Amino acid sequence: MSFLFKELSEKEKKEIRKEAKELIEVLSKRVDSLKLDKVDSGIKRKNCFRKEKGNFNQDKEFRKRIFKNSPNKNEDFIIAEKKRW
Repeated sequence: MSFLFKELSEKEKKEIRKEAKELIEVLSKRVDSLKLDKVDSGIKRKNCFRKEKGNFNQDKEFRKRIFKNSPNKNEDFIIAEKKRW
């Protein structure tokens, strides 16, 4: 696509940079001068935690199978990678 556009001279590039900088400064000043109200998200929550339901008796065989298949473990915990993916 470069054949559609002529090459810019260094003087033209410098002028474009200057104009872009001026536009950014004007826009920045206008944004800073805006008086914005805090926006309410509309979500009111008293308690964000889920209430667990059901029977929580642990299956001892399941625990043994999981620990048996885990390469890194200690007596009570499976040791897993953190942020390595």
